[in-house]
Amino acid sequence: MLLRVILLILPISHTSNIFAGSLLGGSHLTALYDLALILADSGHNITFVNIVSRGLDKCVPHPNIHVANIVVWDSQDEDMMWKDCIADVMKGDSGYALEAFGPSCIEVWREVWKRSAGVFSGEEVLDMFSRTQFDVILGEKVENTGLALLGTVTNVPVVNYEPSFMIELALLHNNLPMLVFSQPSLLLNHRFHRSPSFTEKLSVLKDAFIFLPFIQSGAEAMQPFLEKFGFSSLRDVKNSVKLYLTNDHPAFTFPFLRPPNDIPIGCANLLESKHAPIEFSPQIVQFLEESVGKDVIYVSFGSYAKMSDVPWFSELINILIELDLRVIVKVDKYCDKIFPESVLPLDWAPQKDLLRSGKVKVFVSHCGNNGRLETIFYNVPALCIPQFADQFINAELVKLKGFGESLMKEDIPYRAREVVTSMITDHGTYHGNMKKA
Repeated sequence: MLLRVILLILPISHTSNIFAGSLLGGSHLTALYDLALILADSGHNITFVNIVSRGLDKCVPHPNIHVANIVVWDSQDEDMMWKDCIADVMKGDSGYALEAFGPSCIEVWREVWKRSAGVFSGEEVLDMFSRTQFDVILGEKVENTGLALLGTVTNVPVVNYEPSFMIELALLHNNLPMLVFSQPSLLLNHRFHRSPSFTEKLSVLKDAFIFLPFIQSGAEAMQPFLEKFGFSSLRDVKNSVKLYLTNDHPAFTFPFLRPPNDIPIGCANLLESKHAPIEFSPQIVQFLEESVGKDVIYVSFGSYAKMSDVPWFSELINILIELDLRVIVKVDKYCDKIFPESVLPLDWAPQKDLLRSGKVKVFVSHCGNNGRLETIFYNVPALCIPQFADQFINAELVKLKGFGESLMKEDIPYRAREVVTSMITDHGTYHGNMKKA
């Protein structure tokens, strides 16, 4: 299905040259690279520009993918992102998520957009286009990264690959109404499976105003690059975006109002993994062998999160230990905590292999977009503890569809034992719901 969609805009008569541009590291970068792998396996040539230091270290090389590293974002910048944007969100109350996007965080993101746009409208990339006839530009958040501008300048159609909550870009592109207050709401309303009350509508409106400076930061960062090529605003370049590939699965979000050029392709990047051999490190193999007859829980809150000094995270792990569970936990490089033998800490976890191994009973996660799709594909019930962005919506969807449960971090001391125990007891129900979906 994915290949058919791409072929709608690719010349069928020859192997196509595709220019792919990454944003930041972690799940965003690897998701785009996984999509590039599918296209490379189909015989297309990919030029993949990576702007993140060591961003593709864990990605599998492919003879049809040429990686061009134009690095403008390194580990020190990741530390800055954590300090100014994420740390307070992870440590604070769930209701604090929007307020945490204050001036210092907005400045960090403005810098992200500025550096990215500088790469994708810079001389090095334009020189690539002068030497190669590219058929398609593929990227994520293409308007703010400068990829839509690149498509307009070079007259090459752009494909935007986005998580599901960014469908509003496709709606705006087609002049269709955004479903801000309808069912489902696509803007900041976390209880979107029912029609919100009048008070909730006012709350969403307030949140929108709080979030407005952050939304504007991308457009502000892009302005000098737009003016360089004679454009006044992002509206002048949006028509270069011809297709939206949404990293979503209908089992979660049907029905959405979808424009004709928005196609959900979530889980497409996981199809080949079902047949690939699982190769665990000796450390993981030994832990799983010693866990026979016990319930194994996998815990991860993403690649950027530095959880070693987050109090509720330590409390959560302690509760899982008290429940006599075997725990594989993703920790950061700063973590010096001593764990008992029932816990395996990993500073990098082969998440897909763990989930598809059949050894993990429950996945405890922030419920990012890639993670929630992986759970349903591999039929592993998810306990979502959302922190920010689309994670609240994802957690609501997981709970609503019967694929797992949602728990606010404030409730961990009071409800975590009960919820985890119930999920293990009712594992078959969640597993059955996911398999059916």
